[in-house]
Amino acid sequence: LLEEVPFIVGSRPSERPDDAERYKSPRISYVETSTVNLSSTEIRRKIHNGISREELSSMVGGAVATYIEERKLYR
Repeated sequence: LLEEVPFIVGSRPSERPDDAERYKSPRISYVETSTVNLSSTEIRRKIHNGISREELSSMVGGAVATYIEERKLYR
């Protein structure tokens, strides 16, 4: 698979996977990502309980909120 597509590996700030040196390749990029204190279970529960569009958008972003609403997910 590595010969077919490049990989992007996300890690928490100032952490790299233990195997980073083992899997050194020009086709693997390591990027730091920020952590978000957000639980998918909590999002689903709030949607099920009738969260407002504004609150949902603030949690997951407008495009994701629209996707969830259009498909009536988690209701």
